[in-house]
Amino acid sequence: CGDAVCEKCSPNKRPVPERDWLTPVRVCKLCDDAMNESTSGH
Repeated sequence: CGDAVCEKCSPNKRPVPERDWLTPVRVCKLCDDAMNESTSGH
């Protein structure tokens, strides 16, 4: 989804360069997991 979410919804923070958010913002678990997979090469 790539949306920023509130602290209550997710503790995960990531930059989202696709949205020009270079400073880490809170992202949902699904996006965090997808970003982990893409950076780990799986």
